[in-house]
Amino acid sequence: MKTKIISLTVMLFVGMLMAISSPVPGSAQAPSKSYTIYFVEPMSGPAAKWGVATVRGMEMWVEDVNAKGGLNVGGERYKLLTKTYDTAYSPPEALTAIRKAAADGAKYVHTIGAGPLPAMLPVINEKKIICFGSIALGKELTNPQNPTVYRWMPGSFTNYSKMGKLIYAGLQSKRIATIFPNDELGRREAVVIKDVIKEAKIGAEVVASELYERGTVDFTPILTRVLVQKPDMIETDSAHPETLAVIMKQAAEFGYKGWHSNVAGTVALDALVKITGLETASRLIVIRSWDRDVPPSKEYVKFLDDYQKRWGEEPFGGIGETYAGWQFWKACIEKAGTFDVDKFMTTAKGLKVDTLVGSWKYIDPYDYGIEREADYPLPISKVVNGKIKLWMWAK
Repeated sequence: MKTKIISLTVMLFVGMLMAISSPVPGSAQAPSKSYTIYFVEPMSGPAAKWGVATVRGMEMWVEDVNAKGGLNVGGERYKLLTKTYDTAYSPPEALTAIRKAAADGAKYVHTIGAGPLPAMLPVINEKKIICFGSIALGKELTNPQNPTVYRWMPGSFTNYSKMGKLIYAGLQSKRIATIFPNDELGRREAVVIKDVIKEAKIGAEVVASELYERGTVDFTPILTRVLVQKPDMIETDSAHPETLAVIMKQAAEFGYKGWHSNVAGTVALDALVKITGLETASRLIVIRSWDRDVPPSKEYVKFLDDYQKRWGEEPFGGIGETYAGWQFWKACIEKAGTFDVDKFMTTAKGLKVDTLVGSWKYIDPYDYGIEREADYPLPISKVVNGKIKLWMWAK
């Protein structure tokens, strides 16, 4: 009898161990390996609000992936890890940051800013690192000489020849003033917008063109020169969220009642309304910010709610793109069955993936000579009573 009791106890114990170690139906098996992706971002300096918020959004994606069992690559499960290096939105700091990532063995990184990226390119190309960039400009960065650079936001010609033209024509803007950052991006974009407006033949002209140093807080001298030209649209291109708000606030204090657009940048809605007030904020046209009532996917509103609940602020538009870009990467890596860079590039060609911001694929829209610009539905919206409201679709 005693032997039977012992045997029964052992069987129950073994059964408990099997129950604990066996996957619950519908759940993913725990990863046995790990893989690190890298965020080389402006975590300090004039673009810190972009960098910090973007990393938060990407970390949320990583947590979502790991909660569902991680990546399934070649039949093995991988837990995703992350590591972040600060570029401070400065070319020298960006070079140091990418060198550190390369020394770690990084093969997949994300970065923000067409200004710092050129300093990183020698390392990216030498070490054959896939760099996903939230970057403007165009052929300067996206070309066959930089085959591992993938852009997650539209290039300059997409921004202005498509979205800018729609905005200026839709608002019947005739006199456009530009206030752009004095860096490689801003100087180049100042030329692009003039060329696009001239070729578009929409009856508009650039009546003032000003450059400022990033980090500027007093725009009085610039606005004094700009507003004497009586513009009906002030285009700020890639102004950082708080800089955009300061320009709008100070222009309103000068009596400006026209429109604002920030074609190559995004908006931090909470900061905008706090700095400018509702009335002035409602003079802004925003790109790549989605209306909650017309979301690009069912998951998008949940993402917005989860982000706001966790961080206490509404995420700006670009955060959804970075979440979606990594969704594409995951689908591509799992289809390829390897983390190999060459295999990733081959598999990504022609691949379409349903993401947080809609169907995503890579194309060559303006003769880059290589399919490296992400293509997904792009909203053009207005700020109405402190909320993003869809105005039209760019594509």
